[in-house]
Amino acid sequence: MKHVTFAALVSAALIGLAGCGDSGPSTTQVKGVVIYRGQPVEQATVMFSPVQEGKGLPAVGQTNAAGEFELLTGNKTGAVPGDYVVAISKTELVPTGEKVPKPEGGVEDVMTSKDLLPPIYKLSSTSPLKVTVEAGKRNEYKFELEDAPQAGGSR
Repeated sequence: MKHVTFAALVSAALIGLAGCGDSGPSTTQVKGVVIYRGQPVEQATVMFSPVQEGKGLPAVGQTNAAGEFELLTGNKTGAVPGDYVVAISKTELVPTGEKVPKPEGGVEDVMTSKDLLPPIYKLSSTSPLKVTVEAGKRNEYKFELEDAPQAGGSR
């Protein structure tokens, strides 16, 4: 069984947008930092999705060792001004415990992706993070991610 990761979906979206060239809506620079449990998050994918369909384009960035990112819309730096929901994800591949035969002989582990950040932030449909990108303004954001409250926890 093969698993499709969020990063693979984002990559496919970027490839599709890359062919769009420099024409299209103007973008404005967008930078930021992602923090989780007081530490910068390295190698997280940051995706800005327009709140309203047809109002803006998706923009994506990847965090560095300091947790900093800069967005790209297709092959253009920045994001189209507008209102966005922000999804942030970081995953790693882990073995499932299952083995499958390799074509050349032997067996290999079946891998699946494991979320390293709270799953609420992974999808634009569940993320509580919302921003407005404005033309001519400083669009720098600090996202401090929090663990989701535990069900049945103490009050």
